[in-house]
Amino acid sequence: MVTSRLLNNADTELSEIYFRKAKILSDNARMAQVNNPRKLPTMVAAGIAPVVTANDTVNPNAAGQGKTYLAAPAIFTVSGTPVLASGQYRIKDAIIGATGGNIGLNNGAQASTSRISVEVTGTTVTWRLGPSVAKYRFLVNNQYVDLVGINTTQTAVGPDQYITLDFTAVGGYATRIVAVETQKTCSFQGVYTEANGLIRAVAKPKNWLRAVKLGDSYVDGAAQTTAYGDLYGVQCADWLGINQISMSGSGGTRWGSNTGAVYSFGNRIANGDLALGGFTPDIIFLMGSVNDYVQVAADITNNVAAGVVNARSQYPGALIFVAGTYDAGSGSTAQNTASENAVFAGVAASGVTRGIATVPITTDPNGAWVTAANRPTLFTLGADPQLTHWNDVGNGIAGTWEARAYLNALGSMLF
Repeated sequence: MVTSRLLNNADTELSEIYFRKAKILSDNARMAQVNNPRKLPTMVAAGIAPVVTANDTVNPNAAGQGKTYLAAPAIFTVSGTPVLASGQYRIKDAIIGATGGNIGLNNGAQASTSRISVEVTGTTVTWRLGPSVAKYRFLVNNQYVDLVGINTTQTAVGPDQYITLDFTAVGGYATRIVAVETQKTCSFQGVYTEANGLIRAVAKPKNWLRAVKLGDSYVDGAAQTTAYGDLYGVQCADWLGINQISMSGSGGTRWGSNTGAVYSFGNRIANGDLALGGFTPDIIFLMGSVNDYVQVAADITNNVAAGVVNARSQYPGALIFVAGTYDAGSGSTAQNTASENAVFAGVAASGVTRGIATVPITTDPNGAWVTAANRPTLFTLGADPQLTHWNDVGNGIAGTWEARAYLNALGSMLF
Protein backbone atom coordinates (compact mmCIF):
# COMPACT_ATOMS: atom_id res chain seq x y z
CA MET A 1 0.00 0.00 0.00
CA VAL A 2 1.27 3.49 -0.88
CA THR A 3 0.27 6.77 0.74
CA SER A 4 0.34 10.43 -0.23
CA ARG A 5 -0.08 13.73 1.59
CA LEU A 6 -2.10 16.85 0.82
CA LEU A 7 -0.48 18.70 -2.06
CA ASN A 8 -0.07 22.34 -2.92
CA ASN A 9 0.27 23.76 -6.41
CA ALA A 10 4.06 24.00 -6.20
CA ASP A 11 4.76 20.31 -5.59
CA THR A 12 1.85 18.59 -7.31
CA GLU A 13 3.81 17.63 -10.42
CA LEU A 14 6.68 15.92 -8.57
CA SER A 15 4.30 14.26 -6.16
CA GLU A 16 2.43 12.74 -9.08
CA ILE A 17 5.73 11.53 -10.56
CA TYR A 18 6.75 9.87 -7.29
CA PHE A 19 3.36 8.26 -6.85
CA ARG A 20 3.32 6.97 -10.43
CA LYS A 21 6.80 5.46 -10.15
CA ALA A 22 5.93 3.85 -6.83
CA LYS A 23 2.83 2.36 -8.42
CA ILE A 24 4.84 1.03 -11.38
CA LEU A 25 7.44 -0.45 -9.02
CA SER A 26 4.74 -2.17 -7.00
CA ASP A 27 3.01 -3.52 -10.12
CA ASN A 28 6.27 -4.65 -11.75
CA ALA A 29 7.35 -6.43 -8.58
CA ARG A 30 4.05 -8.29 -8.42
CA MET A 31 4.49 -9.54 -11.99
CA ALA A 32 8.15 -10.38 -11.34
CA GLN A 33 7.16 -12.84 -8.62
CA VAL A 34 6.25 -15.31 -11.35
CA ASN A 35 8.29 -14.04 -14.31
CA ASN A 36 11.87 -12.96 -13.75
CA PRO A 37 15.27 -14.53 -14.49
CA ARG A 38 15.56 -15.79 -10.89
CA LYS A 39 12.14 -17.42 -10.86
CA LEU A 40 12.17 -19.00 -14.32
CA PRO A 41 14.15 -22.22 -14.92
CA THR A 42 17.08 -21.87 -17.28
CA MET A 43 16.37 -22.67 -20.91
CA VAL A 44 18.73 -25.63 -20.59
CA ALA A 45 16.73 -27.01 -17.66
CA ALA A 46 13.48 -26.42 -19.55
CA GLY A 47 14.79 -28.18 -22.67
CA ILE A 48 14.37 -25.12 -24.91
CA ALA A 49 17.92 -23.77 -25.06
CA PRO A 50 19.60 -22.63 -28.26
CA VAL A 51 22.94 -24.16 -29.18
CA VAL A 52 25.64 -21.75 -27.99
CA THR A 53 28.95 -21.88 -29.85
CA ALA A 54 32.17 -19.90 -29.45
CA ASN A 55 33.28 -19.19 -33.03
CA ASP A 56 36.71 -17.68 -32.28
CA THR A 57 37.40 -14.88 -34.82
CA VAL A 58 34.93 -16.18 -37.42
CA ASN A 59 31.53 -14.46 -37.74
CA PRO A 60 29.00 -17.01 -39.09
CA ASN A 61 26.64 -14.14 -39.91
CA ALA A 62 29.21 -11.91 -41.58
CA ALA A 63 27.10 -11.83 -44.77
CA GLY A 64 23.88 -11.14 -42.85
CA GLN A 65 22.41 -8.23 -40.92
CA GLY A 66 24.64 -6.56 -38.36
CA LYS A 67 24.66 -3.65 -35.92
CA THR A 68 27.68 -2.28 -34.09
CA TYR A 69 27.62 0.00 -31.10
CA LEU A 70 29.92 2.44 -32.90
CA ALA A 71 27.55 2.86 -35.84
CA ALA A 72 24.18 2.38 -34.12
CA PRO A 73 24.37 2.90 -30.34
CA ALA A 74 20.62 3.47 -30.01
CA ILE A 75 19.97 -0.15 -31.02
CA PHE A 76 21.56 -1.43 -27.81
CA THR A 77 19.91 -1.23 -24.37
CA VAL A 78 22.87 -1.11 -21.97
CA SER A 79 23.04 -1.00 -18.17
CA GLY A 80 26.14 1.16 -17.80
CA THR A 81 28.20 3.49 -19.95
CA PRO A 82 30.11 1.83 -22.83
CA VAL A 83 33.66 3.14 -22.93
CA LEU A 84 36.03 2.39 -25.82
CA ALA A 85 39.23 0.82 -24.53
CA SER A 86 41.71 -1.26 -26.52
CA GLY A 87 39.33 -1.14 -29.46
CA GLN A 88 36.39 -2.67 -27.58
CA TYR A 89 33.52 -1.32 -25.49
CA ARG A 90 33.72 -2.08 -21.80
CA ILE A 91 31.22 -0.94 -19.21
CA LYS A 92 31.91 1.95 -16.88
CA ASP A 93 29.79 2.25 -13.75
CA ALA A 94 31.87 3.98 -11.08
CA ILE A 95 34.42 6.75 -10.54
CA ILE A 96 36.60 5.29 -7.84
CA GLY A 97 39.37 7.78 -7.22
CA ALA A 98 41.21 10.90 -8.22
CA THR A 99 43.48 8.91 -10.54
CA GLY A 100 43.22 5.55 -12.27
CA GLY A 101 40.37 3.11 -11.98
CA ASN A 102 37.11 3.86 -13.73
CA ILE A 103 37.97 7.33 -14.95
CA GLY A 104 38.10 8.33 -18.59
CA LEU A 105 39.05 5.63 -21.07
CA ASN A 106 39.42 2.87 -18.53
CA ASN A 107 39.80 -0.89 -18.76
CA GLY A 108 36.51 -1.61 -17.05
CA ALA A 109 38.19 -3.33 -14.12
CA GLN A 110 35.68 -1.94 -11.62
CA ALA A 111 32.51 -2.55 -13.66
CA SER A 112 30.72 -5.46 -12.03
CA THR A 113 28.08 -6.53 -14.53
CA SER A 114 25.80 -5.30 -17.29
CA ARG A 115 23.12 -6.65 -19.60
CA ILE A 116 23.14 -5.53 -23.22
CA SER A 117 19.88 -6.24 -25.05
CA VAL A 118 18.52 -6.11 -28.60
CA GLU A 119 15.43 -7.42 -30.37
CA VAL A 120 16.35 -9.90 -33.10
CA THR A 121 14.15 -11.54 -35.71
CA GLY A 122 16.02 -14.54 -37.05
CA THR A 123 17.16 -18.08 -36.45
CA THR A 124 20.69 -17.33 -35.26
CA VAL A 125 22.15 -14.49 -33.19
CA THR A 126 25.89 -13.83 -33.22
CA TRP A 127 27.43 -11.51 -30.65
CA ARG A 128 30.72 -9.78 -31.41
CA LEU A 129 32.56 -9.67 -28.08
CA GLY A 130 35.95 -8.97 -26.61
CA PRO A 131 38.23 -11.82 -25.50
CA SER A 132 37.94 -12.28 -21.74
CA VAL A 133 38.79 -14.76 -19.00
CA ALA A 134 35.39 -13.85 -17.53
CA LYS A 135 32.47 -15.76 -19.02
CA TYR A 136 29.53 -14.33 -20.92
CA ARG A 137 25.98 -15.38 -20.06
CA PHE A 138 22.91 -14.96 -22.25
CA LEU A 139 19.22 -14.30 -21.66
CA VAL A 140 16.39 -14.81 -24.14
CA ASN A 141 13.07 -13.11 -23.40
CA ASN A 142 14.22 -12.50 -19.81
CA GLN A 143 15.23 -16.15 -19.25
CA TYR A 144 18.80 -17.33 -18.74
CA VAL A 145 20.08 -19.83 -21.28
CA ASP A 146 22.18 -21.29 -18.45
CA LEU A 147 23.88 -19.99 -15.33
CA VAL A 148 27.42 -21.08 -16.18
CA GLY A 149 28.07 -19.02 -19.29
CA ILE A 150 30.74 -19.48 -21.92
CA ASN A 151 34.24 -18.22 -22.54
CA THR A 152 35.40 -16.75 -25.80
CA THR A 153 37.77 -19.09 -27.64
CA GLN A 154 40.66 -16.71 -27.00
CA THR A 155 40.84 -15.05 -23.61
CA ALA A 156 43.94 -12.87 -23.91
CA VAL A 157 43.83 -9.34 -25.33
CA GLY A 158 43.46 -9.67 -29.07
CA PRO A 159 40.99 -9.68 -31.94
CA ASP A 160 37.21 -9.65 -31.54
CA GLN A 161 35.54 -12.95 -30.77
CA TYR A 162 32.12 -14.25 -31.86
CA ILE A 163 29.59 -16.34 -29.93
CA THR A 164 26.47 -17.62 -31.69
CA LEU A 165 23.07 -18.67 -30.35
CA ASP A 166 21.37 -21.05 -32.82
CA PHE A 167 17.59 -21.50 -32.39
CA THR A 168 17.12 -23.90 -35.32
CA ALA A 169 15.83 -26.71 -33.10
CA VAL A 170 13.96 -24.52 -30.59
CA GLY A 171 11.58 -22.22 -32.43
CA GLY A 172 13.62 -21.41 -35.52
CA TYR A 173 12.97 -18.07 -37.19
CA ALA A 174 11.24 -15.82 -34.66
CA THR A 175 11.43 -12.49 -32.85
CA ARG A 176 13.20 -12.58 -29.51
CA ILE A 177 14.77 -10.18 -27.03
CA VAL A 178 18.34 -11.43 -26.66
CA ALA A 179 20.76 -10.10 -24.04
CA VAL A 180 24.40 -10.76 -23.32
CA GLU A 181 25.42 -10.39 -19.67
CA THR A 182 28.94 -9.08 -19.21
CA GLN A 183 31.12 -9.03 -16.13
CA LYS A 184 34.32 -7.23 -15.22
CA THR A 185 36.65 -7.13 -18.26
CA CYS A 186 34.08 -8.47 -20.70
CA SER A 187 33.42 -6.16 -23.66
CA PHE A 188 31.28 -5.98 -26.77
CA GLN A 189 31.17 -4.54 -30.26
CA GLY A 190 27.93 -5.59 -31.92
CA VAL A 191 25.40 -8.23 -32.90
CA TYR A 192 24.51 -10.05 -36.15
CA THR A 193 21.86 -12.32 -37.63
CA GLU A 194 21.20 -13.92 -41.02
CA ALA A 195 20.47 -11.94 -44.19
CA ASN A 196 16.67 -12.25 -43.90
CA GLY A 197 16.72 -11.20 -40.25
CA LEU A 198 16.12 -7.92 -38.46
CA ILE A 199 17.85 -6.26 -35.51
CA ARG A 200 15.99 -3.54 -33.64
CA ALA A 201 16.06 -1.74 -30.31
CA VAL A 202 14.07 -3.24 -27.45
CA ALA A 203 10.73 -1.49 -27.05
CA LYS A 204 10.40 0.35 -23.75
CA PRO A 205 6.82 0.57 -22.45
CA LYS A 206 5.58 3.09 -19.90
CA ASN A 207 6.35 0.71 -17.04
CA TRP A 208 10.06 0.45 -17.97
CA LEU A 209 12.14 1.14 -14.85
CA ARG A 210 15.79 2.17 -14.71
CA ALA A 211 17.77 2.16 -11.47
CA VAL A 212 21.26 2.68 -10.10
CA LYS A 213 22.68 1.09 -6.94
CA LEU A 214 25.63 2.98 -5.51
CA GLY A 215 27.78 1.28 -2.90
CA ASP A 216 30.97 -0.43 -1.84
CA SER A 217 32.51 -3.83 -2.56
CA TYR A 218 29.15 -5.53 -1.90
CA VAL A 219 27.88 -3.82 -5.05
CA ASP A 220 31.12 -4.18 -6.98
CA GLY A 221 31.36 -7.87 -6.14
CA ALA A 222 34.63 -8.20 -4.26
CA ALA A 223 35.33 -11.86 -3.42
CA GLN A 224 32.66 -12.96 -5.89
CA THR A 225 33.58 -16.48 -7.05
CA THR A 226 30.74 -17.07 -9.53
CA ALA A 227 28.97 -14.83 -12.06
CA TYR A 228 28.79 -11.17 -11.14
CA GLY A 229 25.31 -11.16 -12.64
CA ASP A 230 24.26 -13.01 -9.47
CA LEU A 231 25.22 -10.14 -7.16
CA TYR A 232 22.50 -9.29 -4.65
CA GLY A 233 21.76 -5.92 -6.23
CA VAL A 234 21.04 -7.52 -9.60
CA GLN A 235 18.91 -10.23 -8.02
CA CYS A 236 16.98 -7.59 -6.08
CA ALA A 237 16.33 -5.67 -9.31
CA ASP A 238 15.06 -8.83 -11.00
CA TRP A 239 12.61 -9.52 -8.16
CA LEU A 240 11.40 -5.91 -8.31
CA GLY A 241 10.82 -6.03 -12.06
CA ILE A 242 13.43 -3.33 -12.74
CA ASN A 243 14.46 -3.44 -16.40
CA GLN A 244 17.89 -1.82 -16.17
CA ILE A 245 20.17 -1.68 -13.14
CA SER A 246 23.58 0.00 -12.99
CA MET A 247 25.71 -1.58 -10.25
CA SER A 248 27.93 1.36 -9.33
CA GLY A 249 30.20 -0.28 -6.80
CA SER A 250 33.70 0.50 -5.63
CA GLY A 251 35.48 -1.48 -2.93
CA GLY A 252 36.52 0.44 0.16
CA THR A 253 34.29 3.45 -0.42
CA ARG A 254 31.90 4.61 2.30
CA TRP A 255 29.97 7.58 3.65
CA GLY A 256 32.65 8.62 6.15
CA SER A 257 35.73 10.69 5.49
CA ASN A 258 37.68 10.07 2.31
CA THR A 259 40.28 7.31 2.29
CA GLY A 260 42.99 9.08 0.34
CA ALA A 261 42.72 8.26 -3.36
CA VAL A 262 39.37 6.48 -2.92
CA TYR A 263 36.31 8.70 -3.05
CA SER A 264 33.50 8.59 -0.52
CA PHE A 265 29.90 7.88 -1.57
CA GLY A 266 29.23 11.61 -1.36
CA ASN A 267 32.18 12.38 -3.64
CA ARG A 268 31.03 9.76 -6.11
CA ILE A 269 27.50 11.18 -6.23
CA ALA A 270 28.91 14.68 -6.75
CA ASN A 271 31.24 13.43 -9.48
CA GLY A 272 28.52 11.76 -11.51
CA ASP A 273 28.39 8.07 -10.59
CA LEU A 274 24.59 8.08 -10.59
CA ALA A 275 24.70 9.01 -14.28
CA LEU A 276 26.99 6.16 -15.32
CA GLY A 277 24.07 3.85 -16.02
CA GLY A 278 23.77 5.78 -19.26
CA PHE A 279 20.19 6.77 -18.43
CA THR A 280 18.12 8.97 -16.13
CA PRO A 281 17.35 6.70 -13.17
CA ASP A 282 13.80 6.26 -11.97
CA ILE A 283 15.10 4.75 -8.73
CA ILE A 284 18.29 5.38 -6.75
CA PHE A 285 19.45 2.82 -4.20
CA LEU A 286 22.00 4.04 -1.63
CA MET A 287 23.46 1.86 1.11
CA GLY A 288 25.09 2.03 4.49
CA SER A 289 28.58 0.57 4.40
CA VAL A 290 30.42 -1.82 6.70
CA ASN A 291 33.46 0.33 5.87
CA ASP A 292 31.98 3.05 8.07
CA TYR A 293 32.21 1.13 11.32
CA VAL A 294 35.33 3.03 12.44
CA GLN A 295 34.22 6.41 11.08
CA VAL A 296 33.00 9.41 13.07
CA ALA A 297 29.20 9.41 13.25
CA ALA A 298 29.00 13.16 12.60
CA ASP A 299 31.04 12.77 9.40
CA ILE A 300 28.72 9.99 8.18
CA THR A 301 25.63 12.07 8.95
CA ASN A 302 26.94 15.21 7.28
CA ASN A 303 28.08 13.36 4.16
CA VAL A 304 24.82 11.43 3.86
CA ALA A 305 22.85 14.68 4.16
CA ALA A 306 24.92 16.32 1.43
CA GLY A 307 24.80 13.20 -0.75
CA VAL A 308 21.03 12.89 -0.55
CA VAL A 309 20.58 16.58 -1.37
CA ASN A 310 22.93 16.18 -4.34
CA ALA A 311 21.16 13.06 -5.58
CA ARG A 312 17.78 14.82 -5.35
CA SER A 313 19.17 17.86 -7.15
CA GLN A 314 20.54 15.74 -9.99
CA TYR A 315 17.39 13.62 -10.32
CA PRO A 316 14.39 15.44 -8.87
CA GLY A 317 11.96 12.81 -10.18
CA ALA A 318 13.71 9.69 -8.87
CA LEU A 319 12.59 7.58 -5.94
CA ILE A 320 15.45 7.29 -3.44
CA PHE A 321 15.91 4.38 -1.04
CA VAL A 322 18.63 4.54 1.62
CA ALA A 323 19.40 1.16 3.19
CA GLY A 324 21.16 0.57 6.47
CA THR A 325 24.30 -1.40 7.28
CA TYR A 326 24.74 -5.17 7.30
CA ASP A 327 26.33 -6.44 10.50
CA ALA A 328 28.55 -8.76 8.49
CA GLY A 329 31.52 -9.02 10.82
CA SER A 330 33.41 -5.84 9.98
CA GLY A 331 33.32 -4.14 13.34
CA SER A 332 31.05 -4.96 16.24
CA THR A 333 27.26 -4.99 16.21
CA ALA A 334 27.35 -1.83 18.31
CA GLN A 335 29.59 -0.08 15.75
CA ASN A 336 27.42 -1.10 12.79
CA THR A 337 24.31 -0.05 14.67
CA ALA A 338 25.87 3.34 15.33
CA SER A 339 26.86 3.83 11.68
CA GLU A 340 23.37 2.83 10.49
CA ASN A 341 21.82 5.33 12.88
CA ALA A 342 24.24 7.98 11.59
CA VAL A 343 23.17 7.25 8.01
CA PHE A 344 19.50 7.67 8.84
CA ALA A 345 20.25 10.84 10.80
CA GLY A 346 21.83 12.18 7.61
CA VAL A 347 18.68 11.41 5.62
CA ALA A 348 16.62 13.31 8.21
CA ALA A 349 19.09 16.21 8.18
CA SER A 350 18.98 16.47 4.38
CA GLY A 351 15.52 17.98 4.43
CA VAL A 352 14.52 15.72 1.53
CA THR A 353 11.19 14.28 2.62
CA ARG A 354 9.24 13.27 -0.49
CA GLY A 355 9.98 10.32 -2.73
CA ILE A 356 12.53 8.95 -0.27
CA ALA A 357 12.52 6.09 2.25
CA THR A 358 14.95 4.48 4.66
CA VAL A 359 15.34 0.72 5.06
CA PRO A 360 16.72 -0.40 8.45
CA ILE A 361 18.83 -3.56 8.38
CA THR A 362 20.77 -3.88 11.63
CA THR A 363 18.22 -1.73 13.46
CA ASP A 364 15.14 -3.35 11.89
CA PRO A 365 12.41 -3.32 14.59
CA ASN A 366 11.59 -6.91 13.62
CA GLY A 367 15.18 -7.99 14.25
CA ALA A 368 18.58 -7.57 12.61
CA TRP A 369 18.84 -9.29 9.23
CA VAL A 370 22.32 -10.67 9.92
CA THR A 371 23.04 -12.46 13.17
CA ALA A 372 25.88 -14.50 14.62
CA ALA A 373 23.85 -17.60 13.78
CA ASN A 374 23.24 -16.91 10.05
CA ARG A 375 26.42 -14.97 9.26
CA PRO A 376 28.49 -18.09 8.36
CA THR A 377 25.72 -19.20 5.97
CA LEU A 378 25.51 -15.88 4.14
CA PHE A 379 29.09 -14.66 3.98
CA THR A 380 32.53 -15.83 2.93
CA LEU A 381 34.35 -15.21 6.18
CA GLY A 382 37.87 -13.87 5.80
CA ALA A 383 40.69 -13.81 8.32
CA ASP A 384 40.39 -10.03 8.11
CA PRO A 385 36.78 -9.15 9.02
CA GLN A 386 36.82 -6.39 6.41
CA LEU A 387 37.16 -9.11 3.76
CA THR A 388 33.75 -10.50 4.70
CA HIS A 389 31.50 -10.55 1.62
CA TRP A 390 28.35 -12.26 0.36
CA ASN A 391 28.65 -15.84 -0.85
CA ASP A 392 26.24 -17.29 -3.45
CA VAL A 393 23.61 -18.12 -0.81
CA GLY A 394 23.92 -14.67 0.72
CA ASN A 395 23.60 -12.87 -2.60
CA GLY A 396 20.38 -14.72 -3.34
CA ILE A 397 18.85 -14.21 0.10
CA ALA A 398 19.90 -10.57 0.39
CA GLY A 399 18.42 -9.89 -3.04
CA THR A 400 15.02 -11.13 -1.93
CA TRP A 401 15.32 -9.47 1.49
CA GLU A 402 15.97 -6.07 -0.02
CA ALA A 403 13.29 -6.41 -2.69
CA ARG A 404 10.71 -7.10 0.00
CA ALA A 405 12.00 -4.27 2.20
CA TYR A 406 11.89 -1.66 -0.59
CA LEU A 407 8.31 -2.57 -1.38
CA ASN A 408 7.38 -2.34 2.30
CA ALA A 409 9.08 1.06 2.51
CA LEU A 410 6.69 2.42 -0.11
CA GLY A 411 3.99 2.27 2.55
CA SER A 412 5.61 5.05 4.57
CA MET A 413 6.99 7.09 1.66
CA LEU A 414 5.60 10.62 1.34
CA PHE A 415 4.68 11.84 -2.12
